[in-house]
Amino acid sequence: MKPFYADPNSHAFIAVDSSPSPHASSGSSSSSSSGAIIVAAAAVAPSGRRGKKVRTGCITCKIRKVKCDETKPACVRCVKTGRKCDGYLPWSSRSARVSVCHAPSPTPELGTAAERHAFEYYRSRSGPLLGRAIDVDFWGGLVLKLSLREPVVRHAMLAMGSLHESLTVMQSEGRDVDRSFAFTEYGKAMVALRRWDPKNSTTAIPLLVCILFICIEYLLEHETASQLHISQGRHILYAMDDTRSPALDMIKQHLVPIYARLSLASFLYSNRPPPIPQHLRTVTEMPTHFGSVEEARNLLYHLLDEGLRFKVRATPALYDPRTTAWDMQVLAAEQQRILATLARWHVAFSMLTATLPPGQPAYPDVQHLLHIFYHSSNIWIKTALEPQQVVLDAYMPDFAAIVTHGSAFMNSLASGPATPVFTFETEVLAPVYFTVTKCRHPLLRRAALRLLMREEMRGRREGLWYCAETIVVGKRVIELEEEVSNALHMDDMYWTSSPTGSHHSHASFDRESRLRVMEAYEGELHVPMTHPPTIVASPLDVMDWSPEHSIAPPDSQPSWNPTFIPKRSRQPRDMTPKPLEVSTHLDDYDAQSLQYESPYGVPEERRIKNAIIGPRQDGGVWVTMFRESRDGKADWDVTREFLKLT
Repeated sequence: MKPFYADPNSHAFIAVDSSPSPHASSGSSSSSSSGAIIVAAAAVAPSGRRGKKVRTGCITCKIRKVKCDETKPACVRCVKTGRKCDGYLPWSSRSARVSVCHAPSPTPELGTAAERHAFEYYRSRSGPLLGRAIDVDFWGGLVLKLSLREPVVRHAMLAMGSLHESLTVMQSEGRDVDRSFAFTEYGKAMVALRRWDPKNSTTAIPLLVCILFICIEYLLEHETASQLHISQGRHILYAMDDTRSPALDMIKQHLVPIYARLSLASFLYSNRPPPIPQHLRTVTEMPTHFGSVEEARNLLYHLLDEGLRFKVRATPALYDPRTTAWDMQVLAAEQQRILATLARWHVAFSMLTATLPPGQPAYPDVQHLLHIFYHSSNIWIKTALEPQQVVLDAYMPDFAAIVTHGSAFMNSLASGPATPVFTFETEVLAPVYFTVTKCRHPLLRRAALRLLMREEMRGRREGLWYCAETIVVGKRVIELEEEVSNALHMDDMYWTSSPTGSHHSHASFDRESRLRVMEAYEGELHVPMTHPPTIVASPLDVMDWSPEHSIAPPDSQPSWNPTFIPKRSRQPRDMTPKPLEVSTHLDDYDAQSLQYESPYGVPEERRIKNAIIGPRQDGGVWVTMFRESRDGKADWDVTREFLKLT
C-alpha cells in the first residue's frame, strides 16, 4: 500500500454531525456549528489497476510502480536495468506503515461555509488542474489524505483552493474576489507549522507543506517568497541522510520529483537551489530502457537540474578574463558527460514510446513536454560554453521540434475538458518564449509567437510565468532585432512627471529631451562586459529564513538587491512612462526581403543577449534588455522599456 493514501477504490462520503467538535480547542479549525460537515474520507481518482494490488517487493520497484521479482538481497529486475535496488522494508516497518494508514485519524472539521466551499473547490477543481493527470496521486490524493490528519496541510490546502478560485473568477469574469479567507488560512498554516512536532508526525510534512506554500506564493504573485520556499525545501532535502523509513519512501516517490522539476522555476529566475542528494534519487545510473513515462520524466528533470547547474557555473567563466584554458577544458569535459547522458536518455525514451504496453498510461501531453525539454536542454547545454549567440543558428531542428511539440501540447489542452488558467509546473511557456527570442529564423520564431497568442493561452500562468508578458516581450525582441517599426516606437515614447507635477505633451517633448531622460534612466544600470549580461541579484539567504517572510500584501513587489544597481529605486521615482504599444502586425512582412540562412539578417551586434521581464506594473511590464556595446564601451548596452500588455 502506498503510504498515507486512501484505498483507490474508496469513495468520499460526508457525515453530518450536530455535536460540538472534540477538537475545537486544538486551533486547527474554527469550532463546529449545528450541522457541521465532517470530511470522513478523501476521494481519489481510480488508478485503473486490475486485480489484487501487490504489497510486497523492493522499494525501487514499488516507487517505479512495476512488478518486483522479490529476489534478495537485490531483485533481478533492478539489476538487469542498471538500477540500484534499495532493498526491502522490514516487516515491522511495513506493519507500522499499514497501521498509520488505517489508524483512526482526527477528522478535520469544516465548520464554516467558507471552509467547506474551499475544500470542495480544491477537491473538485484545484487538485485535478494544478498538475497533469500524471500528478493526480499527489494533488488529488496525498494532499487530500494528509489534510485529514495534519492541520498545517489542511489550512494550506484551503488557502490554495480559495486563491485558485479567486484567480479563475478574475480570468473568466473579470471581477475581484475577497481573499481575506485565504490569507487567514495561510496564516493558520504558518502557525501550525511553527507548532509542528516532528516526534508526532512524519518528517515529510515540512517538505510537502513547502510545496503548498510555493503554490500559494505563486498564486499571490510573490516571486521572492516563492523562491525562498523552493530554496528552503531543497535545503531540507540536501541535509537528509540515507536512513530507510516509510517517510523516506514517500519522499523519494512523491516529493523529490516535484523538487527536481522546481529547478526550472529557480534557475530561470537566476537562483541556485542546493542539489538533490544521490541517495534520494530512485535511479542513479541511466537505464537502457524505461519502465514508465513517470520514470522517464523523473530522470529527465534530474538531468535538466544538472544541466542548468552546469550552465550557471559555465556562463561567468566565458566573460571572466581570469578564466584559464584548463578551466575551459574541465568545463568542456563536464559538458560532454552531461550531453552523453542526455543522449542515452533520449534513446531510452524513444524505445519507451515505441513499445509502451497498451494497458499502461501513455500521458501524451507529458510526452510532448518531455520532448520539448529534451530539445531545450540540448540547446542550453551545447551552447553553454559559447558567448556568441550566432551559434544558436545551428540548432534550428531543435527549435522546430519545440514548436511542433508545443503545438501538439496546446492542442491536447484545447481538446481537454478545461484549459487551466494556472498550473503549478513550469510547462510550455518558458521554452516557447525561449524559441521566440533566441531562434532568429524569421518564420520559425513567428510560428512560436503565434502559439503563445492562441486564444486559450493568452491568460495562462505557469508558476511565475505569464503568457501575456511573454507575448509582448517576444514581439518587442523581434522588432528590435529585425529593426521593425523602430521609428514609430521612438515617436510614441514619452514620459510624464508624477501625477501632481507638470505634464509633457507629445508636441512639446522633443526628441532631444526624450533622449536625455532615457540616458539618465539607463544610466542606473552599469553591467561590465566581464560579467554575463544579466542583473546579478544577491543569493537568497535561506539560513535565516522563517515562514513569516512569505506573508506580504497582495500588491507588494519583490525586493531586489542587485549587484549592479544602486539601492535607490530601479525606475525613476518622479516619472511614469507611457507604455510602448508593441506592434501586432509582425506577420505583415515581405517574404522576399526575409533571409532564411544564418545569420537570418540579425548580426551578432544586433542580437539581444538577454531580456529580463519585470517588475510588472498596472497595465504593463518592464523589460531590461542587454546587447553588445556599439561604441566600444566596457559595459553592456542596457535599455529598459515599459511595455503595455495587450
